[in-house]
Amino acid sequence: MAKGHRKKTGAEVLTPINQEDFVPLVNKKQFDEIQELLKRRSVMAFRSDNFYPFSGILKCARCGYGMTGATKVKNDYRYYKCRGRINFGICDMPLISEEAVEQEFLKVLEGIEVEFQHRMPAKIEMSQEEIQRQLSRLNQKKERAKELYIEGDITKERYTQIMEEIKVEEKALYEAENQVINEQTIEEAKQMLRNIKNEWRHFSYETKKKAINSLIELITIEYVGGRGRKMKVAVVDYKLK
Repeated sequence: MAKGHRKKTGAEVLTPINQEDFVPLVNKKQFDEIQELLKRRSVMAFRSDNFYPFSGILKCARCGYGMTGATKVKNDYRYYKCRGRINFGICDMPLISEEAVEQEFLKVLEGIEVEFQHRMPAKIEMSQEEIQRQLSRLNQKKERAKELYIEGDITKERYTQIMEEIKVEEKALYEAENQVINEQTIEEAKQMLRNIKNEWRHFSYETKKKAINSLIELITIEYVGGRGRKMKVAVVDYKLK
């Protein structure tokens, strides 16, 4: 072969589309972890006082310090105390009953479900199977165009035009597929949240803690009023993982 006349391969103008470029709105990792916890609920049904579900997650709205769990053994009263008050004497947050925190946490789950609903993508009529068939068709079209170009049956300009047209179609299909995945994932996540709310009273303290830690990074609470098991608190902020 003469110098300067290398055989055309088509690689010079081939610009592939990567499905990984399209990231789903909802992380399925948390969903899968919680589903596994729900499956193992019957095995983990013991109620151990060694686990305080909101320790490490709960923050005081008044001073910003974390709140740790404890129990008054005499009446089996579980509560959370502010480290800013107990350890440093800089806060007046009272002891907060675990029951009050749980009630507000379940309301937070309802808010998260609404948030998921707002993130629901537009409905896509095409199924995943049809999208895959269309992507397969485009791959065949790319291979055929490459063969024609290498054999000299089409010009470089025509080959480039065909590949750009395919690229546009692929992008639209990947976006459609991503929307289908998002819709399915969000529906599964919403169902998972409903399952947690419905099964919450059956969970062990350990399962509750794992469920919370799989979903929430931070919950900031403020005391509203009342005492003991009639206490009321408000969640002023929370952060999802």
